[in-house]
Amino acid sequence: MTKQTEAQLQAAVVQWLEFYAARGVYNSLGTYASGYAGTANPIFIFTSNYRNVPRAGAWAAFQGAKNRKSGVKAGWPDLTLHWRDGTTTWIELKSSTGKLNKAQKTLFPTLEAFGDVYVCKSLEQVIEAVEEEVKKRGHNNDQSYSR
Repeated sequence: MTKQTEAQLQAAVVQWLEFYAARGVYNSLGTYASGYAGTANPIFIFTSNYRNVPRAGAWAAFQGAKNRKSGVKAGWPDLTLHWRDGTTTWIELKSSTGKLNKAQKTLFPTLEAFGDVYVCKSLEQVIEAVEEEVKKRGHNNDQSYSR
């Protein structure tokens, strides 16, 4: 079985979120949507903060500097979910062998003062995290969140 890269996981997660946004279960606004989709009263909107920057060579240095100038912070989680109740959930995606880096280990405890942070290594873990957050807020969609 081929291992799923972090970039492949990101694509699958965004596709899942967009699928449910289009069905009106979830709504999104961000880098993968031109505007609001689905219902006029979404449970949450999400933004994708994922940046797949090579870790070596001149291009990595150039792209890293460009990202920092534009406000990209080291260690920021890949996905941010903004809930209707004003709270926030962050999801960091990792490959099956991926580990948190030093910046993430430093940043995540700070973020937890403002909302929940999940580290997920599969689409199934993301679905479980989102379902947990939906239930925590008392939402009960009659539709299943899984694929």
